[in-house]
Amino acid sequence: MTCSVGACERPKLARGYCSLHWGRWRRGKPLDAPKFYNRLNKGWIVAGYHFIMTPDGREMLEHRYVMEQALGRPLLHDEDVHHKDGNRLNNRLDNLEVLDHAVHTSLHQNEGGERRPAVCPECGKDFLRISWRPHQTCSRSCGLRRMWRRRRQRG
Repeated sequence: MTCSVGACERPKLARGYCSLHWGRWRRGKPLDAPKFYNRLNKGWIVAGYHFIMTPDGREMLEHRYVMEQALGRPLLHDEDVHHKDGNRLNNRLDNLEVLDHAVHTSLHQNEGGERRPAVCPECGKDFLRISWRPHQTCSRSCGLRRMWRRRRQRG
């Protein structure tokens, strides 16, 4: 009662195929393709990152694979690959660099939008507000004061 394709051990669903192979048969795709088959064999995209199937059959982020091939060794656990231009699909070697995880995190922590001049609604001080945060104060203490004042007003 298993799938009739090669070494597939999944249970039969229809026409002697499991759900994976029946779907491929129905769409006219090769039955013996890798698990994440792509007609152009170029991989797939998840959350803006390009995944590929490596020659040894592993699913891997393409930018990490490209960097491992350039270095000639696997990346260490605390090493991240940074896209210099910010485009996650641009996996050319000249656009990639290896960074320590802590350095990479601090690099991206400062992103978050354009900063615009504003006046703190709590203390009246001038500061630079992040454009996508509509109710921002100049400091954490002003933000907490504002929050508690508004809660008391609501009752």
